[in-house]
Amino acid sequence: MDKTYVVSISGVSGSGKTTITKQLEAEYDNAIALYFDDYHFANAPTDFASWVKRGANYNEWKLDPFVHDVKRYYETANLTIFF
Repeated sequence: MDKTYVVSISGVSGSGKTTITKQLEAEYDNAIALYFDDYHFANAPTDFASWVKRGANYNEWKLDPFVHDVKRYYETANLTIFF
């Protein structure tokens, strides 16, 4: 049975997330990468520093477009998703 794998990569700006993601994507035949920066999120905090000072409530982010894509690709058999 084919399986879909989801790999999440996080780190601070400049930590090499994109570099390692591109290397991994090239290494796997049936892989895709989703980049958080490629999405526009309605109602996302506009002042990141203020958001952090308020407690960095992740529920303020409405990630519907990103979640939609993760679910859509997850349903594809034998796929590795990096984000």
